[in-house]
Amino acid sequence: MILVALICLANPHRPLFYLIDIFSVPILSAFVVMAAGLTVMRQKWAGGLAGLACALMLAAVWPQAFPKQAAADDTVAPVRLVFANLLIRNKTPEKLLPWVDKQNPDVVAVIEANPDARAALIRGLKATRPYVATRYDMVVVSRFPLRRPRPRPGGFALMTVDVEAPGRPFKLAVTHLTRPWPFSDPEDQRRQFSRLAAALDGFAQQDLILVGDFNTSPSASGMDDFMGQTGLHQAPALRGTWPSFLPSLLRVGIDNILASPDRVLSRRQVGGFTGSDHRPVVVDIRLARKK
Repeated sequence: MILVALICLANPHRPLFYLIDIFSVPILSAFVVMAAGLTVMRQKWAGGLAGLACALMLAAVWPQAFPKQAAADDTVAPVRLVFANLLIRNKTPEKLLPWVDKQNPDVVAVIEANPDARAALIRGLKATRPYVATRYDMVVVSRFPLRRPRPRPGGFALMTVDVEAPGRPFKLAVTHLTRPWPFSDPEDQRRQFSRLAAALDGFAQQDLILVGDFNTSPSASGMDDFMGQTGLHQAPALRGTWPSFLPSLLRVGIDNILASPDRVLSRRQVGGFTGSDHRPVVVDIRLARKK
């Protein structure tokens, strides 16, 4: 247990260790259960070692659960955004609509929206959000005007669109990265992160919101290195999104929302099962307080 915790704490880049690190939150949850069980069974030494492993794992996932952000400007109303991976094989993506209605977001961004099955979903979202942009299997629906939607070729799916939110517009980028080893070449995901950073170069420091299925968690080195390179920060993401059938602390937080330093992300929540293998997420986006 301690060895696994040290691997996660070290933020490794080797493929096997990186894969373990992606599952840091489920591992922490399992360690807590094991430590509690050993304590109940009065296994003093084993329970103590399990407790130490839990402490190390907590340190490993702390930045994911409590990322550093600026203070929010509470005088400006937030923009609420929903992101969801609908699963391309999902024939009834409109099952997302009841949860979206409860959250009442200003902007909804989805990926893996089956072109043959998404008409009902878009129609429902447009009832109160008249502006729509689509590229690939990505759809963005908004209460605010959307300008200059464009795909950005780079060996992976990436679309950007300008959201004319009142007060201060922002650029929304929607992406979907490949899975890590052993499902793809060990370097494929890292190359995509590098291309993503290059594609966002020039506007990552201000008025940018990035959403997507990154197929890795914020505590793992792939996304951690990417955030260090671009200056973006993620919304608090202790509750995972995949696979959708598991309890929240056994799921992995691979669906994430990131922002430039001038934005603050709060009130992140994970939705219920909507027919996809991913759970949807919602977050409030606020301007950072001026220093």
